[in-house]
Amino acid sequence: PDETRVGAKSMSAAAANPAKSKTYAHQDSLPDYPVPSLEETSEVYLRSLRPLLTDEQYEHSQAVVADFVREGGQAHELQQVLLDRAGEHRNWIEEWWLRMAYLMTRETHAVHVNWFGVFPDWGVKLSPVQAAALMMISTLEFKAALDAQELPPETMRGQPLCMHQYSLIFGSTRIPQEGEDVIETHSDSKHIVVFRNDHVFSVRPYHPDGTMFSVAEAAAMLQQVIDMSSSVLEETEEPSVSVLTAMNRDKWAAVRTDMIERSALNRASIREIETALYCLSFEDSSPTSKQEVAQACLAGDGRNKWFDKSFTTLVFDNGRGGCNAEHSPVDAMVCVAMFDYVVKRTRDKVILEQAHLFGPLPRSAVPPPTKLKFELWPQLSMAIETASVELTQLISDISIRVFKFKHFGKAFIKNYKMHPDFFVQMA
Repeated sequence: PDETRVGAKSMSAAAANPAKSKTYAHQDSLPDYPVPSLEETSEVYLRSLRPLLTDEQYEHSQAVVADFVREGGQAHELQQVLLDRAGEHRNWIEEWWLRMAYLMTRETHAVHVNWFGVFPDWGVKLSPVQAAALMMISTLEFKAALDAQELPPETMRGQPLCMHQYSLIFGSTRIPQEGEDVIETHSDSKHIVVFRNDHVFSVRPYHPDGTMFSVAEAAAMLQQVIDMSSSVLEETEEPSVSVLTAMNRDKWAAVRTDMIERSALNRASIREIETALYCLSFEDSSPTSKQEVAQACLAGDGRNKWFDKSFTTLVFDNGRGGCNAEHSPVDAMVCVAMFDYVVKRTRDKVILEQAHLFGPLPRSAVPPPTKLKFELWPQLSMAIETASVELTQLISDISIRVFKFKHFGKAFIKNYKMHPDFFVQMA
């Protein structure tokens, strides 16, 4: 049900060579998402029940389904609702799925909804600033290729798939509202928000003429973030405002509304985060094994992650990397395609260009980061403390184990015409 992209199951035969096409070249020619017939729906439903029911239970379900789909039964009326909607929407289920499966969910989406990824070891020792700068520029290179429509459309059996969700990767944020959240997208944004030690900064890795920073310039910019958030003086400690995004959605919606209505400073800081291209978090831990990195990427200690953001790149003190991403705007595999590009580009830079990446650069060569500040009052401080306690309890209830299965891999599974993700979940 997660694959609701137009044309994901019924591809256009009109595209001759999608590999050489622009990213969104086939959007208008893709077929509409089909409505299955009542016969097909009832057949698939009963087939899915068969392994789960006794013979007596299955006979009862057969009778219920037969009555439901009989001529003049309720199924025909409901089927017509779907057909009417399909006549008005190219993908009749996409909005319903987004709203019902995600935006109406009221429990925290930290851990429960957000997904995570672990990046491979870079092969050489990198400082956190070096790793972050490399990944930032590789990510912006992906965005530049996407904006120029230089990324070929995804295909399945040689036919193009819908690429709409790629337009939602950057600048998207899930905005909490009572009852149902909304998705905002600001894909033309030029800033990135960086978290470290509960300090929050906005950085702009572009020159005034619109060209992106070099890796060395990005490193110089991020080093300033490290320097500005490294003081151990008590008066420089910042509240863990980001943990509010892990609250129950209705509670977070109420707190956010109060914050932006009572304080222009809070409103400006929150909107700077919500309109950013994405977030970057410097994590104050050094996980080494895949299991440790996985635990840290899923939740860590819960701080320094704006869980509403479409994705956050995580960089650890030992240079390891990963991501935490909000699932609502895009399917996970869309972001995975981006991160695959980012990892490959980062490794290429490390292996092929290492000697030229981090030359000495004076701090004055790049503009300083903008510190985002928040105004607090007793009720807000209490909300932050409560959110922190609840998130800590949730994290303490998580156990992750990473196993390596050596007997066969995805090629073997695909050879039997099954999707690896489906196969593993069924197993």
